[in-house]
Amino acid sequence: MPRRASAARIVRAAYGVRSGDWLGLLADEAQACGTQHAWRLALWRASASSEAQAAPQWLSPVVLARPGQSPNALRDAVLEQALQALWQQGWRLQEAFSPDLH
Repeated sequence: MPRRASAARIVRAAYGVRSGDWLGLLADEAQACGTQHAWRLALWRASASSEAQAAPQWLSPVVLARPGQSPNALRDAVLEQALQALWQQGWRLQEAFSPDLH
């Protein structure tokens, strides 16, 4: 993992997100507060069988946002929360080292 990897890249690597998986923001209606909507980073794993995953795997704590908030800012905030949750769980980033063979 590069030293300056983005939060999205680190989260994808930490959870082993594959090309067939779905990773994105979902509203968590059970956590809404007044006029603010609750958003979380969610992961649905691709399945080899025809049976779909019943519920998403939540990867971040709730981030509250008002209607009209910038989607990019919301996504960045949720990814940052997912990254902070990884650090709190003890996950650590190690920089890949490849010796120069020239």
